[in-house]
Amino acid sequence: MKHILDGMTETERRRVKWVAVVGVDADAPQSIFDRSNFKGGGWTLDYMANSGNHMFLPEKFLERAAKARTDAVSGAGPIVRPGGVKNKRKK
Repeated sequence: MKHILDGMTETERRRVKWVAVVGVDADAPQSIFDRSNFKGGGWTLDYMANSGNHMFLPEKFLERAAKARTDAVSGAGPIVRPGGVKNKRKK
C-alpha cells in the first residue's frame, strides 16, 4: 500500500479522503501510512494489522466500518446505499 501512496503525485494524494490498510504485516506499522508522511496527504487512516486469523480480517474490517456507520467502499459516512435501492416508506 505504501508504494501506491509513494507513487502518487501531491495532487492525486489531495483527492484521497480515506486509506484502508487491512492485513498488513507487522513490519509495516500504522505510522508509515499516516498522512503526515506524504506531501498533500489529508486522509483518514483505517489500519488493521495482520493477526493469527488473517482470513477473517476483511470481515472484521467491514463489521468495524458498519459500527462506525462508515461506507466501506468510499469511506464516507453515513453508509451509502447501493445504486437503485430506495427507501421503503409506509403510506
